[in-house]
Amino acid sequence: MGKGKRIAALTMARNDGFFLSRWLRYYAGELGAENLFVLLDGLDQELPDAERYPGVNVTSLPHPSLPRAKGDKYRIAQLNALAAKLLSDEGYDIAIGTDCDEFIVVDPLLDQPLADYLSTTSFPIGLSPLGIDLGQRLPQEPTLDPGRSILAQRRYGVLSPRYTKASIKATPTPWGSGFHRFRQHGYTIAANLYLIHTGNCDLELLETKMRDGARLEGGWQGHLARRAKTIHATTKRTPRPADELFSAARRAFQRTHLPWSPNKPSYFGPPLVVELPQRFERITI
Repeated sequence: MGKGKRIAALTMARNDGFFLSRWLRYYAGELGAENLFVLLDGLDQELPDAERYPGVNVTSLPHPSLPRAKGDKYRIAQLNALAAKLLSDEGYDIAIGTDCDEFIVVDPLLDQPLADYLSTTSFPIGLSPLGIDLGQRLPQEPTLDPGRSILAQRRYGVLSPRYTKASIKATPTPWGSGFHRFRQHGYTIAANLYLIHTGNCDLELLETKMRDGARLEGGWQGHLARRAKTIHATTKRTPRPADELFSAARRAFQRTHLPWSPNKPSYFGPPLVVELPQRFERITI
């Protein structure tokens, strides 16, 4: 697959079966289940739909009780170690690291699988898709139907430097927490490549997480409350056609993704709320 380049996709998950099942379906279809590597954060965790993906590489780790920021550093350390092994010892050419609610997609205009796109794109260290923080436009977009693709139900999002992540790498260069950057390296934002972040696209799911006692004890309350701002933006602001802003956003965000930039770059301006082109509905996530 991918003209000879071997591509691995990595994630680490805990209590996120809704998104992890979709992550497995999407990346197995793009890269092959045997090239997926899932770290389960907790010995009590199970892989959803495991019988459908017998080739997935699964490792269960004990869950450390840590505050959110320290937990983020612990998780990225595990993923950096795994990616380094895959790239240095296991013959992989490219490693993709994402949270389980993040989907790296090629613009349907190209009609090109993800593996082919990455295999024909040159990058010495790392590559970034343009980040789209998918929201929910209330009341016209109801609660997600779990039996349908998310992009068949959601059309509105915020172009986001925070989700324009250093998700793709060809060397063991370490990721920063949450894959937001490379440590001591900049990276290139690719054309026609997008990271669709789906964790903020359903108010009911967010409210369920905000009632999760374990998350609240770990310091997640403020983090989850900030996430609800995406839904507020996509509901209250007038969206622009995404195709009008994609190129300008890449140029603007590239200036914020430098070796000395903070782990989560910010965009100083009103949220760039967009309506996705109808062609994105063809992507099943």
